[in-house]
Amino acid sequence: MQLELEFEVTIEKMNGAFKGQSKSARRKQRLIKRGEQIEAARGTNNKGNPGSQGSKPNQGMSRSARRRRAKRQSHLGQLGENPYLRALMRPEDGAGIKVPDLMSFPTATFQLTQEFSLASGTGGDSLGVMITPVMADSANPIVTFAGTSAGSLSSITNRGWTSSSAVTTAFQYFRPVSMVAKVMFIGPSTADGGLIIGSTVPREFSYPANWSAALTVPFRTTFPLKNGVRVVWKPQDNSDLEFKKSTATSLDLPSIYIAATGLPSAVTYVNVRIVLNMEAIPKADSLELVTTAPSPVNLGWLERAASWVGTPDNNVSSFTGLLGQALTTGATLMASRAINRQRQLTFDIV
Repeated sequence: MQLELEFEVTIEKMNGAFKGQSKSARRKQRLIKRGEQIEAARGTNNKGNPGSQGSKPNQGMSRSARRRRAKRQSHLGQLGENPYLRALMRPEDGAGIKVPDLMSFPTATFQLTQEFSLASGTGGDSLGVMITPVMADSANPIVTFAGTSAGSLSSITNRGWTSSSAVTTAFQYFRPVSMVAKVMFIGPSTADGGLIIGSTVPREFSYPANWSAALTVPFRTTFPLKNGVRVVWKPQDNSDLEFKKSTATSLDLPSIYIAATGLPSAVTYVNVRIVLNMEAIPKADSLELVTTAPSPVNLGWLERAASWVGTPDNNVSSFTGLLGQALTTGATLMASRAINRQRQLTFDIV
């Protein structure tokens, strides 16, 4: 009889039946109330939903929820609702995105990816690469540099896109949506003591003949060679958003420029990876062979993208910085999830 009474008392305590509720019961009630607030907030400020007009976006949300909402709607929060800005900042994920325009015209998209290694010249210690989002091989879309003496970048090699022939056969006009170039040091740690710079340079840029001249490149950012560099292309003005013929040259558009020094002579310790997203108008005899869709008409996307483009030095980063940021964000998220999980599994019975 005594055991049954104690058991009943314990059950009543766990369910919060007593006048003084337990910590777990109070926490449970707070979580229920919080869930109701979140559900109520999700139902507010939705266009087309009855009763939603005139409601405040943050009504029924806690202070921390409002902070998280504001953060999502800030610079990074715009990425999900602005495909063009997302493609500019993350060209690797920008396949199929088009440039928003004033006029809607059926166009197609494609993504080119190219990867190759760079070597320092015999007797040299420097190298470089410049990439311009133009199509024809004769337009010199990819130019690499090396030298036969310390700091020299005077030896020039022109490269084309692997798929340029197929692309120029099917399409007649092109405009770049986004592009990124990533240069990684892949040599031993005993040879990684040099420097690397990255920049988006304006059209009609002249190649630096040596490392000293490369250090005067506009909008450049410098990193240790071992960190590598990632450079995102930016349009310079409205003319870069217009369609151009395949014969457009590297003088007609801004370019990505990357150079490194401090390498041993005649070694292949640098890897280059390029991702380019293009929007194109098919030739007349290809219209039935290529899938096209109208370009988006959204000046708001362009306005927010222009704000990002106009901010200097936000398109160049090192791999170490990106990795460190990703690891920090991941560790914080995992720790937060672990704490929340622990809270769900912890019950205080008094």
